[in-house]
Order: sequence, then structure tokens, then C-alpha cells
Amino acid sequence: MQGDAEILRYLEQQNFPAERCAHTEPVFMHEEQPVLITNFVDGTKPKGSAKAFYFAGVLLGRLHTLPLASGDMSRKGGAWHHLSVQGGTREEIEAAQSFVISSEKNVSMEDRSHYETLLNELRQLDDLHDMPQALIHPDFVPSNMIKADVGNWAVIDWSGTGRGPRIFSLGFLLWAAGFRGNLQCVDAVITGYRNYINLEIDELKRLSNAIGFRPLIWDCWAFCMGRKTLVEAAQGVSVTQEITKTITNRSEQAFKNLT
Repeated sequence: MQGDAEILRYLEQQNFPAERCAHTEPVFMHEEQPVLITNFVDGTKPKGSAKAFYFAGVLLGRLHTLPLASGDMSRKGGAWHHLSVQGGTREEIEAAQSFVISSEKNVSMEDRSHYETLLNELRQLDDLHDMPQALIHPDFVPSNMIKADVGNWAVIDWSGTGRGPRIFSLGFLLWAAGFRGNLQCVDAVITGYRNYINLEIDELKRLSNAIGFRPLIWDCWAFCMGRKTLVEAAQGVSVTQEITKTITNRSEQAFKNLT
């Protein structure tokens, strides 16, 4: 939590639009749990429009240009907090595997193949550790943005932010933009992102791995939490793969058109 506060201070120094610490010592203990207090951000949550995804792409590209300073800005980050409160993509994968393995005792013989499908997909998941690094937010999507007025946006929910592969954040934003079939939102993300960042060739080759990463994690988590049956979770794998392919093809074309 102290590291989260330090990152918010860093973002303020860089004049990046984010929530701000409410005090010089914003972390305190409440019922043996650390609490980080930030200032209230007045505004509205943007709708999932192409305009909102364009601004999300702009801000994500800007975030990825910030220098990876020493201290807490260089810690590993990006893991989904429902699985791991700290760490990056590798820690998220390992936490998901642990959840799935711990649920094996509840798997019937007739569902065994579905269980193996889910676990094998997790084991093959690309952690993207060797890709270009940047400061990454675990959940950089419009639902974690607040629109104050024209041209003024703020990004919230920075818990777990740290150093990680920049295409991981971009991949999840592209998924959020395109999983409902609105590919114009995918174009908008890339148009905004390209104001600051042009992906390397190796990143483009592995962009599909970044896009499909978190949806697979979600299916595994939903099964372990009883929100999906094992059959539903395993079927979600093939659905995710098809959607990922569509978003990836559109993203590659968008990057090509902007080159």
C-alpha cells in the first residue's frame, strides 16, 4: 500500500491525470488493514464509446512513456488484485494455477477433460516477460477513468501498478474495446496509443497473447469461485480464442494503416 502511494506521488510529479494522495501520509491502519486515502475525483464515468477508448489509448500511451524510476516505480506490477495483490503477469498466472489446482477435488470424472483443458491453457499462457517494459496499470479501461469535463480525464484504481510488459496493458484495453464486436473502438484505442507509442515488430507478433491473457484468467477464476461451471469455463476458452483472433486482426490492420 505504501508502494501504491509512492506511485501516485510519482504520477503527480509527472503531471499524469490520476487520483491524488489526500495527505502527505495517506496510508493508515484500520482494523488491521492498510487503507490508502485519495482525493475525491469529481466527474462521471465515461460510456464505452469510441471517444472514450480513444482517450484511454492516449493516456495509456502517455503512461508508457514515463521513465521507470527507481524504488517502487520499478517493482513488478500488473497482476489482477483478485488473484495476487502484488507482482506481475507471472504471479497472476501462478495464482490462477493454484486456484484451479485447489479446485481439482471437486471435479467429476466426466468433467476431467474440461479441467485439463483449462489447466493446460493456463500453463501455456505467455507471461510476456521479455517484451519492452513500462509502468503498467492492471486494469486500464474506461471503467477506471473519470471524465471531469472536455479534455480532462483521470485514471483511478492504481493498486498493483508497477513495471511490466507494455503490451499486456494494451492487450487488455483492446479486449475491453472489442470483445462486444465494436471494432471501431479497437481502431480508436490504437489511434490514441500511437500518439505516443509505436509497437516493435516482436510486440505485434505477440499482441494476440496479450489480448487473450486476462479473459482466460477470468474464466479460471469464475470456475474456482463458483460463478461458472467447469464446462462453461472450458467452453469460454474457445470463445475467447475466436474473439481474440478478431481483435488481433483488426489491431494489426489498424497499426499497419497508421504506419
